[in-house]
Amino acid sequence: MQPRWADEVTAVLRPVLADRHAEIDGLGRLPDDVVAAMHRSGLFRTWIPDEFGGRDGSVADGLALIEEVSALDSSVGWVTMIDITTTALAGTIDHDAAQEIFGDPAAVAGGTTAPTGRAVTVDGGLRLTGRWSWGSSIHNATWMACGALLDGERPRPVLALVPVGELEILDTWHVSGMKGTGSTDYEAHDVFVPAGRVLDLTKGAPWSTRPFHRFAIFGLLALAVSSVAVGLGRRALEEFRAMATDRTLLGTRTPIATGPVAQAAFARAEAAVRSAAAFKDQMVAEAWQQALDGPLPLETRRLLRLAATNAAFASAEAIDRLWEHAGAGAVYDSGVLQRLHRDVHVVTQHFRVASRTWEMCGALGLGQPFDGQL
Repeated sequence: MQPRWADEVTAVLRPVLADRHAEIDGLGRLPDDVVAAMHRSGLFRTWIPDEFGGRDGSVADGLALIEEVSALDSSVGWVTMIDITTTALAGTIDHDAAQEIFGDPAAVAGGTTAPTGRAVTVDGGLRLTGRWSWGSSIHNATWMACGALLDGERPRPVLALVPVGELEILDTWHVSGMKGTGSTDYEAHDVFVPAGRVLDLTKGAPWSTRPFHRFAIFGLLALAVSSVAVGLGRRALEEFRAMATDRTLLGTRTPIATGPVAQAAFARAEAAVRSAAAFKDQMVAEAWQQALDGPLPLETRRLLRLAATNAAFASAEAIDRLWEHAGAGAVYDSGVLQRLHRDVHVVTQHFRVASRTWEMCGALGLGQPFDGQL
């Protein structure tokens, strides 16, 4: 990415987010002034095509931005990840519908691809009923993607974009990590969705021929999720460096930073985060060059998913290592490291980078079949 874009966004967000972690966690969603600052920064327009008034950024642009924002605040980074990744639908749903939704400068889209809803074909579209978990950002979104199985002899998965005002927002987000993301459940009750706002997940290429839209939507989501983890890993290294200088070993006047065990732990954590980020960045750069010429081959998509999964788990393991050597004071709610420790283990539970992904990447690398989506 061109660092200037991330710098522009974080310059707007940094003063707004200073010392707001406890407030955001306590509220259980992003405060209105934080969302307003995100709009001012242009963050939500990062991956929207320029023909709809967006920035038309590259994959690397958005991933680097997610890392930077996540380093400022976990919940804001997670919401950024969800919202800008959902805008990838602008190149896949019907062009006129994409113009209607993403041409609005105030548009923010979130949602979930899990097909836990039921859809029935009707004249002009479908009628949707269902309930979805992980409605991250629903409190600040204008549209939500709702995964469903469409009726038929062989029900097939679809993704429907629905205005938030036509959904019921439930109060289910009571969790240990990523508290401020507002990832609560939501429901649709026999909502009509025009055909143009429905994406059939079993069908082929998007209408857009941009290199960005040649990245598979699930693979792109995995890369975005892992970028949150890398941002948290980077922030943890900064926090540990500062606290290890100020805090002393129990029963001594010796700073933690002077201990060989802590020094080794820090070095190994730094190596893990940096190397995982480098693998991810390298694969994204290689894939982008391939996407300039056409669809990405299976092996590239496999390596992208492997890089994403590795980045998520390497960052979590690095934070765990730092946590072990931070001392008992790290457990207090006032400490940033304890929040990072909780939040990164929410990241590794995300379906697109969770443990099963290792199996998929390994099986495909060994030429074996695997039932999964790259």
